[in-house]
Amino acid sequence: MLLNPEGSPCQGRYSNKPNDTLNHNYESGKCIYCGEPEIAYAVTIPATVELGNAANATATISAENVTLPTDKTLKVTVNGPFTATLVGTTDVTAHYTIKNGSTALESGDPVLTAKNGESPKIPLTFGKPDAAPYAGSYTGTVTFTVSVGTPTI
Repeated sequence: MLLNPEGSPCQGRYSNKPNDTLNHNYESGKCIYCGEPEIAYAVTIPATVELGNAANATATISAENVTLPTDKTLKVTVNGPFTATLVGTTDVTAHYTIKNGSTALESGDPVLTAKNGESPKIPLTFGKPDAAPYAGSYTGTVTFTVSVGTPTI
């Protein structure tokens, strides 16, 4: 038996015990008691983005096979700081920009949202700094957070 990872009780089940929480029982992707879909999705985030000497590089963040209850939304956020460090050093950094279309993203900004049945693909642009402190190769890490929750208005 699979339990709903969100922990919400199944409204299609009944118990004579007043404080008894009854979980969903999923088979074939739906609760056999109330029909609520099981939470499932596949999010793809590239492992690397090579900036190189180009002014911008792109990477596509996508979600597929999104199966969620109607009151839930899948959200992918980007977390900063967006800095790269000169290889061989620990204190020489360059700030780069990540854009969704023409909008520059800040730490915690949503990159992608999806509801049940949606399969969005969002291209992000990674812009290298206008002037790095020193010539050479820089490397850095961008962290994304994937969550399922109640949509915010």
